[in-house]
Amino acid sequence: MSIWRNVRLNMETFDLYLASASPRREELLRTLGLNFITCPVDADESIFDHESVSKRVELLAVHKAKLAAQQYGIQSGWIIGADTLVEIPAETNTSPIILGKPADYNEAKAMLIQLSGRMHLVWTGIAIINVTENSVHTTVNRTEVHFTQMSPATIDAYLATNEWKGVAAAYRIQGKGGCFIHHIKGSYSCVMGLPICDFYGILVQSGYPSMEQWGNAAQ
Repeated sequence: MSIWRNVRLNMETFDLYLASASPRREELLRTLGLNFITCPVDADESIFDHESVSKRVELLAVHKAKLAAQQYGIQSGWIIGADTLVEIPAETNTSPIILGKPADYNEAKAMLIQLSGRMHLVWTGIAIINVTENSVHTTVNRTEVHFTQMSPATIDAYLATNEWKGVAAAYRIQGKGGCFIHHIKGSYSCVMGLPICDFYGILVQSGYPSMEQWGNAAQ
């Protein structure tokens, strides 16, 4: 059980909650100047494996946000849930390969070998629950990422940085992993785990004040 479940939240101070332990998502929210509190959840990420990858990330984002509401007793405000998966598209006579977070070094190495010299898709689903109004708002972003060819020695050197830990497909675009990305088509922040443009759109749609209303409150 996560120790975060036992944290006593000051519900009068915060009205925005992030149901994720991802430092990348925290970083992206901070760039917007938003006040929020992090509420990590222990979610079974295999429960929607029967769904398409786009539906999986959407449903998992909703699931995580709902878990945060239950585990932390959140009774008002907005809860952000998010999930990211990587898909290597199917080739002739093959099925798509779906990559989540690697369980260990060997799995991370296998993922990087699969990504080397290929295009893959990063899918990020976002859910925002307006707890006060009991409404759920979702969006899914798909971004193409094109990897350069990586030699076995380069893969080993990258794995030694430990950037592979805790991230989908075992790389971080905003770190040394960016050295192997030739180009992307889509949202850079989607690859980090929270497409900012899409996020802002459904945040306002959910009833949260728009940017022109933030003033100094979000500083």
